[in-house]
Amino acid sequence: MKIRKIKFSDLRTCSKFFKLAYSNPPYNEKWQGDNAYKYLVSKYKYCSKNSYVLIDKNKIIGFILVNLGYWTNGPQAIIEEIVIDPKNHHQGLGSILMKNTLLKLNKLKVKSILLWTLKDSLASKFHKKHGFSVADDLVIMNRN
Repeated sequence: MKIRKIKFSDLRTCSKFFKLAYSNPPYNEKWQGDNAYKYLVSKYKYCSKNSYVLIDKNKIIGFILVNLGYWTNGPQAIIEEIVIDPKNHHQGLGSILMKNTLLKLNKLKVKSILLWTLKDSLASKFHKKHGFSVADDLVIMNRN
């Protein structure tokens, strides 16, 4: 198992299992054409410096995209995506990737880390296990 910084050339591979992961419950997203790849390309522009891929047997099996910025108290990270290829779920690989990333963010003296997930999902339980909690004072709003 190896973790390294993400490269632009990794995005095509990542987009394939990203689509698979988000097509399953609870998300049930239907990605059209090349939209998953385009989504990752757009995130990569802001996240490449602090994002990583998880590699097993020379094959990418997971990735994390982290956007680093600043807020009033110093560096702030936003975990945009953490995805493990669904074929490799429930093996502790997401935890390996998350712990590695949290250590790196700690070395950068990041003061706060934000992320979005669905309530009561497996992802929510995963993030709580890694020390995240629900921010009662924030709300996500959208308009379709």
